[in-house]
Amino acid sequence: MLSTATKIKAARVLYRLLKLAGMRDEQTVTRSGVRYQLNLREGIDLAIFIFGGFQNHVAAVSPGRADAVIFDVGANCGAITLAMAKRNPRAHIHSFEPTHYALKKLQRNLALNPELTERVKVTQAFVGRRSGRVTHAAAYASWRVDAAPDADAHAAHAGVWKEATTAMLSLDDYAADQGIARVGLLKIDTDGQELAVLAGAERLIATSRPRIVMEMCPYLMAEQNLTFRDYADMLGPAYRMTELRTGRPLDAASFAGVVPFGGIDVLAEVD
Repeated sequence: MLSTATKIKAARVLYRLLKLAGMRDEQTVTRSGVRYQLNLREGIDLAIFIFGGFQNHVAAVSPGRADAVIFDVGANCGAITLAMAKRNPRAHIHSFEPTHYALKKLQRNLALNPELTERVKVTQAFVGRRSGRVTHAAAYASWRVDAAPDADAHAAHAGVWKEATTAMLSLDDYAADQGIARVGLLKIDTDGQELAVLAGAERLIATSRPRIVMEMCPYLMAEQNLTFRDYADMLGPAYRMTELRTGRPLDAASFAGVVPFGGIDVLAEVD
């Protein structure tokens, strides 16, 4: 498994090769039937351009029922939202993105896919334990690959803070407000805030038992003194966790063994 630092270095090499080939940074392309407006200086955009999508293994997770509701928490430019909407033509996607920077990219990409937009609802908000307001209105939303990380970039994953809304929602409050009784799939990628998102969806998880795909990254968890056990306890004994890519069962010991340098995408589902 490649470390986060190695992935970033590889992305910078790929970007330089594209520039040597005369490729423009701004690109509008179709990948897997979805239109995107991309800036190849951004890591997520570069992945879409080269590999046809960002985290295709996440977008491929089934929500169960064909007409399921899917929550995409940490939507960024909409790579997972749009791919899931395309793969699941009867599903309804609710996307959450707090930063102004990524939200504009998400909205542009949605506008390029009008046949999908009627099934996608976008909300600009942080998602956490409870609804209210945040005091630190910024989040990681940009991963530049055209130069070395600047002084403000995260030391490990090289993300850069972007200004965001102060609005905070819990998924339980959001679901109640929207009249959503059941969710088939919950995807969470919030740079270390995944446990807080789960805590704010306690009622929804108990009643819906959705499949949950989330990034779990030890160095981000350590910043908040969190462990694998905290996640397991939050979900309860009904849920089992596996490494999404391999299907390998995860517990505290195996989790420590497979993610020494970066993070992994974890699938949590009810037996």
